[in-house]
Amino acid sequence: MIELGWYCPSEGDGRWLGTRRAERAPDAAYLARVARAAERAGAREILVPTGTVNDSFAPDAPFMESWTTATALAALTRSIRIIVAINPAGVAPELAAHQAETLERVAPGRVAINLVAGGGPEGRYGTEPLAHDERYAQLAELARVVRARFAGPFYLGGASEAALALAADQAEAYLMWGEPPDRIAARIAEMRARAARPMRFGLRIHLIARQSERDAQVAARELVSRAEVAGERATMYSGYDSVGQARMNAIPADDEGWVVPGLWAGIRSVRGGAGTALVGSYAQVARMLGEYRDAGVDLVIASGYPHLEEIGRIGLEVWPRVTGGTPAAAIAPRPAPRTSNVTAMEPRPPARAAELAERFGTPLYVFEGERLEAETRAFRAAAGPDVTVAYSLKSNTLMGLVARLHRAGCWAEVASGHEYRLARRAGVPGGEIVFNGPLKTSDDLRRALGEGATVIADGVEQIREIARLAPFAAPAARVGLRLVPPDREGRDRFGVPARMVPAAAAMLARAGLPLTGLHIHLGAYQLGPLPPSGPPIHGVTVEYPVPVARFAAAARLLREVADRVGGIEWLDLGGGWPAASALAGHLDAAREALGPGHPPLILEPGRALIRDAGWLLTRVVARRGPGKLVVDVGITQVPCVQWKRSPVHVVEAREGAERPTDLYGPLCLQHDAVAREVPLPPLAVGDLVWIGQTGAYAMAQASPFIHLRPAAVLIEGGRATLLRARETDDEALGAQAEPLLAGPEGRVVSA
Repeated sequence: MIELGWYCPSEGDGRWLGTRRAERAPDAAYLARVARAAERAGAREILVPTGTVNDSFAPDAPFMESWTTATALAALTRSIRIIVAINPAGVAPELAAHQAETLERVAPGRVAINLVAGGGPEGRYGTEPLAHDERYAQLAELARVVRARFAGPFYLGGASEAALALAADQAEAYLMWGEPPDRIAARIAEMRARAARPMRFGLRIHLIARQSERDAQVAARELVSRAEVAGERATMYSGYDSVGQARMNAIPADDEGWVVPGLWAGIRSVRGGAGTALVGSYAQVARMLGEYRDAGVDLVIASGYPHLEEIGRIGLEVWPRVTGGTPAAAIAPRPAPRTSNVTAMEPRPPARAAELAERFGTPLYVFEGERLEAETRAFRAAAGPDVTVAYSLKSNTLMGLVARLHRAGCWAEVASGHEYRLARRAGVPGGEIVFNGPLKTSDDLRRALGEGATVIADGVEQIREIARLAPFAAPAARVGLRLVPPDREGRDRFGVPARMVPAAAAMLARAGLPLTGLHIHLGAYQLGPLPPSGPPIHGVTVEYPVPVARFAAAARLLREVADRVGGIEWLDLGGGWPAASALAGHLDAAREALGPGHPPLILEPGRALIRDAGWLLTRVVARRGPGKLVVDVGITQVPCVQWKRSPVHVVEAREGAERPTDLYGPLCLQHDAVAREVPLPPLAVGDLVWIGQTGAYAMAQASPFIHLRPAAVLIEGGRATLLRARETDDEALGAQAEPLLAGPEGRVVSA
């Protein structure tokens, strides 16, 4: 088995290496974004480096101290292990032991220490210069003292005899820079012979992975194209007594830095320490990592430039190829699937309708637990591992269903403070809620940010309020911005135009709560021009699923804005998706429009998960002539039938030919019809009828207009569990004041 680790760019980051100053200056907020992106990509560990000068840019360029940075990252991450590199220069061993013990308390079980002796005898933090073996003796003493108070693992690299001896004596993991696999295999064999305990073997290397080998090679050349420090770096190397650095510098390469195809040493001319990179297509880099795995490496601590974007590519395109069980030599590019292997599930009405009607009455909302879970798991599988599926509560807010979908792996997407509180009561943690909507009160925002939610601003007003509330945000809180869809510019009341994103991002950055995501929701319902006559509803169009072309256009806009703004870690493509059986074509088109290396995605399905798992059981209560029946449920309990034709199934068919039949509701409204001209056999008063595809937007939009709202049950394994009882008069009256009729002085007025 091989695990992925990532590198914390404490010296700065950007598209170019070896410039005087980094394109992205190091600060805690950016480093935390890198660490959280690494967590989401599947990295198990992140290495926080140490040193006395900046090894990636000019020696005097700003860089972050390791203990301080590690402590900040420990508080700002959830699961990733922090490998903090420490150098004994200028620190008493007893202090280092106390620091290690404290950091372990901050992040229990998530701390490792990388013991570093430094590359040369230069003075460090005002201390006297020490020769090579003296530094390792000092490091051995520090390790001994720290071990007395810190139980976590030690990591150590180095190629000298002193380094090998200390690693064999103290380390749980031995780290190596990126030499060719055969040389790595030889070093692993030597250390295994020395060590008295089982040991992990880590490879510290850079990765440059792109869609094609040519694109990767272009990116490699571009990385060092603006380097200004090569001369200073050569002077630094000349004063080093590091055996490991000498080995790195001595690796033979051609004039362009190629050691062998795919292994590039061009980085070593401008950067100290790890100086080689694996360069190639996603499949080629995965294959080369597999060769190191076969050589005995079980941990890769990788880096790439910029680190935030590269970890997204590695997590999405490279690492699944490494760990997918395919032999490294056989790894090849994965063709993009254009058809789904998920079979559409046949909508069959639930069984035992008469028993349900007898026990719970009619009308009755009925949800199939097995169908709900199967649809959800199929959707998540079709979406892929880089997609977070956030169930849209507006489709159905029953807490029992929300909890069930969360257990099946879904986050929650909410559009109001009420829905946010409902999701929390259903057991969804704040860190797994996406908070949308044009109305978010200050109290709503403060709670969501404080609980680490993903908050998507819907307009500049919310950006300002989020910035004001930044001091109350939990470390894990994320802020995104909703964009106007490309085909709705000037017509959509949600979100902001793309041109406004840089200003919004700058406002959030000044508040210390950076913009990390972008969102577009296309929506199945669109408001168009109002016709010259007829009610306003005639200006509304319904299109579900949303067409593929609209998703592709939205994805292109998201990627364009993300590249322009920088620092975007996730993209949310909203709802309107089809069910799992038809998802592949839609999502593949969106991915193609996004292009290679796009950030992880969030999808917000509602009806795709729950529509076909919900049914409405109703009873015939009157006949109004041939083909005209009155049932006990009206459009106020199933308003979705005004927008679409729902399937209708008779529970027990009677003899007689089918004929077009209208099912009218019990409301005092002529337009109260839940089905029109449906082919049904003759029915009598008391017969039961199923109305299908009512899991979404039926119960959620129901109202107690004229008639009270029905009960709802979940059926599973032959059992029926009550999700919501039938509404009572008191519940329908709700917060109305008593008495209902009052005079100006509170006197009851006679009716």
